[in-house]
Amino acid sequence: LLMTGQLMLQSVIEEKSNRIVEVIISSVSPKELMTGKILGSAITAMIQMVIWLSPIILIISTTLFALPAELAISITMNHILFLLINFAIGLILYLSLFGMMGSIFDNPQDAQSGMWPIMLLIMIPFFIAISMMQNPNSPIANVASLLPIFSIMVMPIKATVVEVPLWQLIMCLVLNTATIFLIFPIAGKIYRVGILRTGRKPKWSEVVKWLKYKY
Repeated sequence: LLMTGQLMLQSVIEEKSNRIVEVIISSVSPKELMTGKILGSAITAMIQMVIWLSPIILIISTTLFALPAELAISITMNHILFLLINFAIGLILYLSLFGMMGSIFDNPQDAQSGMWPIMLLIMIPFFIAISMMQNPNSPIANVASLLPIFSIMVMPIKATVVEVPLWQLIMCLVLNTATIFLIFPIAGKIYRVGILRTGRKPKWSEVVKWLKYKY
């Protein structure tokens, strides 16, 4: 999520600072441009994830590879499938946030200073997920595993260390999908205004006003 998000951020800032985006949106709308960038980046990251998981998939799905007797893998194909679906949802959600952030700022330095809210949304659930290895049934972990955005990283870990009811897995996916429909229009409105705006770094109060613009 971090690597793909950073690439998305840099791509948007580069297109904006070089004025390439002004040429592009003469053929497509800002919404179409943002959607295309998100889907393209998400597909690339999904292919990457499948490649990284391919050794585990081969080990658990075939008998061609034998592990030493002292090693055992408790991950199943259902875990892999849930991880990939969950990861795809997380990509669309976070890429929309990174794309939005890139449209607000004109250079990487300003963007890095304004990215801390997104970074917190990644780092906090990451550390909660790591702590689950020691205490998978802690109250914080149970809440975070169903909390939108946080559950993207927490639930896959929980599903591999304890038995998780199917309804919780489905609820995790549904809630995060609903979050996409909530955040994407907001990110799209900010992207639509910010991508053509240059000059001084905007205040957050100005960014909020962009949501009220009518087109």
